[in-house]
Amino acid sequence: GATNFIGDGGLLSNIATTLSDIVNQGNTVANVVIFNSAAGYDGVGLVTSSNVGIQNTAPAHNLSVGSNFYVDNAGANVLTVDGNIGASRFVGDGGLLSNIASNLHQIVSQGNVVANVIQLVQDATYDVGLVTTSNVGIQNTAPVHNLSVGSNLYVNDTGSNVLTVEGNVSANTLTLGNFAVIASYGLNHVTGENNTTGDTIILQNATTGLQTTSNVILGGNVYPTSGTLEISGNVQPDRLKFDTNVFVDTLRVADLAANLVTYDRTTGEMLDSAGLFSNKLAVVSQQPPSTLTANATTVTNHGTYTLTTSNLASGSNTWNAFDGSASVAWVGDDTYTGASNAYAGSVQLAGSTKQGEWLSLEFPYKTTLRHMKLTPLSVAAYPGSANLYATNNSTWTELKYWKDVVPTSASDVKTVVVDAPAEYRKYALVTTKVAGNNANVALAEWKLFAESFTVDGGKVTMASDALVGGNTQLKQTGPHGRGDQSTPTPRD
Repeated sequence: GATNFIGDGGLLSNIATTLSDIVNQGNTVANVVIFNSAAGYDGVGLVTSSNVGIQNTAPAHNLSVGSNFYVDNAGANVLTVDGNIGASRFVGDGGLLSNIASNLHQIVSQGNVVANVIQLVQDATYDVGLVTTSNVGIQNTAPVHNLSVGSNLYVNDTGSNVLTVEGNVSANTLTLGNFAVIASYGLNHVTGENNTTGDTIILQNATTGLQTTSNVILGGNVYPTSGTLEISGNVQPDRLKFDTNVFVDTLRVADLAANLVTYDRTTGEMLDSAGLFSNKLAVVSQQPPSTLTANATTVTNHGTYTLTTSNLASGSNTWNAFDGSASVAWVGDDTYTGASNAYAGSVQLAGSTKQGEWLSLEFPYKTTLRHMKLTPLSVAAYPGSANLYATNNSTWTELKYWKDVVPTSASDVKTVVVDAPAEYRKYALVTTKVAGNNANVALAEWKLFAESFTVDGGKVTMASDALVGGNTQLKQTGPHGRGDQSTPTPRD
């Protein structure tokens, strides 16, 4: 142990004598290291054969400054900077630099808005300042025409109007070849000035030529040369004359007829019959004539009406379709399923009929069914597809069928015209499909309208059996009771 050694220390051991020995003992220095080149090394202060890291303790490149700047002598990129480069200028050939806009398209793609004025100076070769193959908008960011200035002035080279100005045009001089004025004001402006013309007005709209919400006063005749004349309101002329036939489409069926109107083919007039007629007359009555309260109900002066049905839903009664109330209904069994709402059971009225839930009404006498009215309980449960059958014995005859009928609402009462070819005592309705997505078929009311009295060629027929001889005797089986007929009533 000594404060210091004086003399030749060459024979002392364990003393670092080279830079490698010094670094092995400690490679960290707290002071600034300055490298001064020796005279024989031409200004070189530091030479390494390994990577150098500045603020990087594990450099993976020849020279690494931090982690975003590094140099690789053998790599594809000698200098790599992960981040922005800030410099006053770059000097040299920048032709190999990538991601630098080199034409107008690339410049515009990076930013197409400029705060300065753009001045296009024509080139001597092209003699043109601007050429486009797409629409141009001035104060219009979405031009739909060749040139749009705002939204009220535009040029359409291929349109019927090349130049369109939606607004006023102010000009000192206007030179035109052909001139046409298309009014930009309504018809009310014209009629406000003068609503009278001596010329013929021709309306050529393909569907509707004239539509009015007020009255039309005609001083002359109306001559439809083709098509039809449709009037949705009332017509109140002093005299209405038709040179050809009068056709009424979908004429409503009257439940009860109160008047007779006759048509004179010679004069073309419709006349009051005054109680006289020359062709068949039929008096139609509603059946049953009163409400029913049981499966067998006796109606005074008529007889017993009998109801039968297929499977009933719980809580429903057969006579609910004839009890005069739309709040309760005849509801069939839960047998209509699937997306088609078709019948999925095996119930059949008879071997010759369709399968489906059915409702039958037997009259106390035979009569001819003319039409009937069906009131839905609901739209979905209405018998959308059904068949109407009739019989006087065990053989059922199909009178009517319909398919895919859907009421507009529960109050949409459907009228079905039947016009049966003969008299029948029993009628039945078989439903093969309901109108909507519903498991049951239902009817709130079923009203039948049948002939009760007819006159045809001088022969009187009632809804009953008639014996015709020198005297006429009517059995007490019809809707028009006549008291005790055991003694024939003589007739003139």
